Amino acid sequence: MRSVHSIALVVLSAVLATAGHTQAAAVLVANNSFESPAINNTDPSQPGYNKFGAVAAIDSWTRPADNNSGVFVNSALTDPSHIGNADGNQLAFLCAIPNNAISQDLAATYDVDSAYTLRVGVATSYYQPPASDATLTLSLYYLAADGTRPTIAASTISLTDAGVRYDQLIDFSTSLPAVQTSDAWAGRPIGILINPGGSGGFWDLDNVRLTAAPEPATLGLVLLLLPALVTRR
Repeated sequence: MRSVHSIALVVLSAVLATAGHTQAAAVLVANNSFESPAINNTDPSQPGYNKFGAVAAIDSWTRPADNNSGVFVNSALTDPSHIGNADGNQLAFLCAIPNNAISQDLAATYDVDSAYTLRVGVATSYYQPPASDATLTLSLYYLAADGTRPTIAASTISLTDAGVRYDQLIDFSTSLPAVQTSDAWAGRPIGILINPGGSGGFWDLDNVRLTAAPEPATLGLVLLLLPALVTRR
């Protein structure tokens, strides 16, 4: 007959194998590629023609009512400002000044036992790059019952971070550990905040993604019980 020790090791191996196949699921972010409002900068005969290829508006996102954020059409391949790995035809621009954040309250809520990762493609403007003191903070918050939006995860980048460039988007991220039943944000609506700082110039943004990765509860239970099991005879 197998010993308790052997059985415990078999169970642990099976659970670890299952945990390795746990897939992160995408959480819907509206207008995540900043394709809306769509800009017509090619056909003057059509309504809404915009020769500048940019507009101070971002559908589905909350933003200040000024010209310091919006969407723009990626430039032609022959233009030095072209961003080679843009997702779609348009990106967002965000001036690197305080109080110029864009945010979105999602329909999804924070699920217990799921960990969350927010990723954003980031580049600098070629013609109006951010000032040397520019920062960009990526945050997750939750919509509390009282209407406030407390931040629960955040990461800040600057121009000195490796990889930041004008012609390619570089992914930056922030992560939230697995939600516990005791967390104030468990079951509350998810929020995304992208908040710049500095004295001017522009960040370019694209392809905002949020994933939720379930944490196998069984794994935690096995790890908790294993020491007791293996010491039994």
